[in-house]
Amino acid sequence: MRLRRLALTLAALAASLVVLVPLCVLAVLGLAGPHGGVLPAAWTPWVLGAAWLTVVLGPAWVARLVWRRTG
Repeated sequence: MRLRRLALTLAALAASLVVLVPLCVLAVLGLAGPHGGVLPAAWTPWVLGAAWLTVVLGPAWVARLVWRRTG
């Protein structure tokens, strides 16, 4: 039972990373990157910080939800 719970949690973590990482990369490149430049240059660190927080906290939140629901 515990192994199944761990496997489901890791699968959810991996799946959310597969979805979030490309979306965040495209958003950063479009908003504040060298290819988009929609926002002023002063906002680039804030956009990068928000993207990193999303990439780190988003999958952790999803994994936590799966861990709690399978327990």
